[in-house]
Parts: sequence; structure tokens; C-alpha cells
Amino acid sequence: MPFKATPLFPGDLYDSAARLGGTALTTLIGTGDDGGRTAAIERAWSQAEQLGWGATLIADDAGGMGCTLLEMAALLEGLGRHATPLPTVRACVLVPMLLEAALPAARAAALLADVAAGSARVAPVLGAGCAWQAGVPAADAIVASQRPEGWRLHGQALGLEAVPQATHYLIACHCVAKDAEPQTGMFLLPADAAGLAAHPRRRLDDRPTLDLALDAIVPASARLCAGERVADVVERTQAAAAVLVCVEAVATFGALLEQTIDYLSNRRQFGVALASFQALRHRVADMYVAYQNCRALANHTVRAVADAANGPLPMRQIALTKIRLGEACRAAAHEAIQLHGGMGMTEELLATRLGKRLLMVDLEYGDRMFHAGRLLAEHGGVVQ
Repeated sequence: MPFKATPLFPGDLYDSAARLGGTALTTLIGTGDDGGRTAAIERAWSQAEQLGWGATLIADDAGGMGCTLLEMAALLEGLGRHATPLPTVRACVLVPMLLEAALPAARAAALLADVAAGSARVAPVLGAGCAWQAGVPAADAIVASQRPEGWRLHGQALGLEAVPQATHYLIACHCVAKDAEPQTGMFLLPADAAGLAAHPRRRLDDRPTLDLALDAIVPASARLCAGERVADVVERTQAAAAVLVCVEAVATFGALLEQTIDYLSNRRQFGVALASFQALRHRVADMYVAYQNCRALANHTVRAVADAANGPLPMRQIALTKIRLGEACRAAAHEAIQLHGGMGMTEELLATRLGKRLLMVDLEYGDRMFHAGRLLAEHGGVVQ
């Protein structure tokens, strides 16, 4: 039962990302200590910057490549085949989209030029209270309070996907000003700002993360913008990111299915290949049907989002896609581990890394319960 997953967006961008991802994977599998893994990820990220990935969605007049969302999807597909632990969506999608949509054109162009040139590595921090963020108690959310000398930012954000050697943090949070209604504001802080502490962690899928704690006084100029428009931009940007993560997940799912079929075809038991057992073939067939379903759904949704441009996004369709992908990816990861037997528990096996990545996809940019709650809220219901 041979199978080869084909990309939704083939071309040079897909091929270059797949090559970089494969090289990074080889290095990571051969590295056992945290320091070596961190160094390998930093090298891979530097290579990605040299290829211009950070400038992919930045307009030509700001020094970028002026590519579309579909071209960014091609990069993520290539990386997804190897579950490469790079913060591509956060650094190459969230940051350009947030800055371009929320700031005046002149100021956005200046900041984006630094990002495109690689002189600024910006890590987004979308605190609790902003759309699509969960997991941090409201009492600990990052809040900006106005002071005579500027703004006091205090609170924490946990489990943020880290951008290697970040130079700045782009923080979206609640702003509380005197004699004014609370609103969403966006701040740009240097990574070495006084009162900012970042504690590194590592996720199940090997992606570096950090817990950010803030208690800092920053000048008024650190606030880039504020208002209802900022909240709308944050929500729209995270919706686009959720769809791109689904595209990446489809590529990971396809690679996992390839690995599973290859293992069953070559592993022999009782003198025959495991692939000859009908019960196992039925389980693989279920994985294949789920993969094709997710592939078609993600393809349709990402093209709908790309076509929306500056118009309303298909939020209901995005939520349904994320729910379906989250459910199917977790099921596929569990199934692949079972079909690999004891081998499915080894760190060196590519299928194991792919499965771990699929397990984490459900938790990024809103899990199934979050998106189901959004859909139910439209009809006056709540998630129990």
C-alpha cells in the first residue's frame, strides 16, 4: 500500500523549506542535550532569515518580498513535513501583519524595514484579554497602566513560542488610562528592558518557549497604538495564523502517514509484513480518509482567507477547520504511535516527532473547546 503525500502549494518556496527542515531535523535528532538543540534551532533560524523568510509578507516598498498568504503557506508546508521547530508563524506572519495593519503607514514601514533586514527580531506577545489567548489567569494577564512618566506594564504571559535571540517584544495588552475606558494597546519593548524577565522552557514538540514576567515602566513612546482597531487587528491576525498552522499540520499529517505505511510495509512479523494484516490496513485506511478530509478542508479555508484580503474573514469556516484539524491530528498521532509499537516511543524516530507536533497543533491559536465556544456563542450556547 504505497503512499506519497503531495504538497498543496508546490514550488521553490516549498522545496527550500523542505530542504532546510530536513537538514535541521538531522541535526536535532543527533543532539541529545538542551544546549545543542537550542544552538541547532538558532542556526536553522539564521539560515531561514538569510533566505528572506522574515520578509516574505512584508511589502516591497518596506524592503520585503511582497508575497501572499499562499506563498507563506508553501513555506510552512515544507517545514511541516519534518516538524521543524521554528517560530515561522509567530515571527514571519504575526509580526508583519500586526505592524502593517495597526500602525500608520510611515511608522509601520520603518519598523518593517528593520524586520525585513534582520536587524530586528521581534517576538509577539498577545496577552490574556486579547482575542484567541487562553491559559493565563485574568489576574496575571499583562496590563498597561498609565503613569506620569509613561506606562507601567505588569503581569505575565506563559508558554510563548520563543523567537531565537529576539531583540524586541511586541506586546498587545489591556491599557488602563486615567479618565478613559480600557482598550487594547500595542507596545514595542527591547528584549533587555529593565523589569522584563524571560524564563526559557521546551515544549513537547521540541519547540523552545518562554514564560515572560513583566513589571516595567516604559516611556509613552513605547506604545505604538491603541484602540478598537488594534483589538480587531489582533483577532484577524491570529485567525490567519490559525489557518496557516492547519496547513502546516496537513503536511505533518501526510508525512506521518507516509512513515506509518513505510514501517508497516517493511516490518515483518510471523514471516510476513505487518501491512498484510487486514486489521492494520483498516486502521491505516481510516488515517488516510481523515488526512484527505483535512487536506481538502485546510486548502479550501486558506484560499478563502487569502481571497478575503482586507475584507471580512470567514471566521466560522476558520473555527470549523481548526476544530476538525485538532481532533483529527490528535487521533492520527495516537494511531501512528500504536501502529509503530515500541518504536513509536523512541525520540530518534521521525514518526514520533511528527506525532508530537500534531498533538500540539490542537492547542495553538485556540483549541477545539475555544473554537467550539465561539461557534456556540453565536447561537446563545455555552461549552460545558
